[in-house]
Amino acid sequence: MTQLLRVGLKNNKITNIPEKVFRGIYDHLLVLLLEGNPISCNCTFKWIVSGTEHNPDKYITGICDSPQEMKGRELIDLGLLCNCWAVDPRDTCPKAEELTPCFCQKHFETGRAIVRCESIASNDILLDVLNKTSDYEYESLFVDLSTLTYIPSTIFEIKKLTNVYIFASAMVSLFDKPPNATFLEVLYLNELKLTRTIQYDLFAGFPNLKELYIESSKTRNLDQTFRDNVAKTLTKLTLKNCSIEKFDDQIFASLDNLVEISLEDNKVKEPKRSMFSSPSKLEKINLK
Repeated sequence: MTQLLRVGLKNNKITNIPEKVFRGIYDHLLVLLLEGNPISCNCTFKWIVSGTEHNPDKYITGICDSPQEMKGRELIDLGLLCNCWAVDPRDTCPKAEELTPCFCQKHFETGRAIVRCESIASNDILLDVLNKTSDYEYESLFVDLSTLTYIPSTIFEIKKLTNVYIFASAMVSLFDKPPNATFLEVLYLNELKLTRTIQYDLFAGFPNLKELYIESSKTRNLDQTFRDNVAKTLTKLTLKNCSIEKFDDQIFASLDNLVEISLEDNKVKEPKRSMFSSPSKLEKINLK
């Protein structure tokens, strides 16, 4: 098998090609034909086919991270499936049975595939669902009406999640430990009941967070812990109806990129200019 030169897989109803499929046995592959398969590519597909002075035949000059094994591989012929370019893998949902008891749907604004888990009562369900669908690239997770100990921080190792939304759920703590979530851009918490309130030191692993939305979720007064751990990349911050009684001086001063902030329905009576950076990029402030 190590000398296999030509593989033809036309019209076989192949929907996915995991990275490991090209590992080892195809080291000498020259021809790969994939036409006629409804393939959901594992990333934004960038098969670039061209020739060189030394090899006028077709070969791969560039490819996305998955499958790694095809990087730099010379091919005499490469049969491509056109809709690999047309279909963004972030728009593709797994089969329903792979996600049970959760489900996949399209985001109402972006059309991207999102995984939604409702009325779950075990942290392991999240891990199981994400592990079973590891070949798919959805980037948003919704947790609704659930009772959990915490959101396992390892979900960010399984998926490059950019958006996490939690609605009307109860937990002991938001995460078990600070996640390493470098891709996370949006964290949305609405009616989240925490035994330990929101621990801002758990946000230290969100270095690229752009939007933080917390509503009707009791949080302690913002202090040095908030200032030290919330990402400086934040552009939009909402803390609505969170029973906040005071803000430390210069609490938002390090958020140089903040464009919009809403602090409505809290107990703070006298917000100060010194709370914000100077100069500031703020365009909208809501203090009702």
